[in-house]
Amino acid sequence: GATGSPVEGGLVMLAFGLGTVPALLGAGLVLGRFRLPRWSERLAALAVLGMGALLIWRGIGGMGGHPGHAGH
Repeated sequence: GATGSPVEGGLVMLAFGLGTVPALLGAGLVLGRFRLPRWSERLAALAVLGMGALLIWRGIGGMGGHPGHAGH
C-alpha cells in the first residue's frame, strides 16, 4: 500500500478527515444563511450517496482491473 501499514493508512485517513472539517464547517455556515429549496437538499443527498456508491464499486473492482487502473 501507499502508507505501508493499516495503522499508518488509518492515521492518514484521520488526518485527512480532520483537515477537511474547517472547510466543510465553513461551507455549511455560509450556505446555511441562504434559503435553498427543499429539492436542492435532496439532490445534494442523492449526489453524495451516488458518489459514495461509485467509489465503493470502483474500490471492489467494479470497473475491471484494480482501482488504480480502472478503465484502462
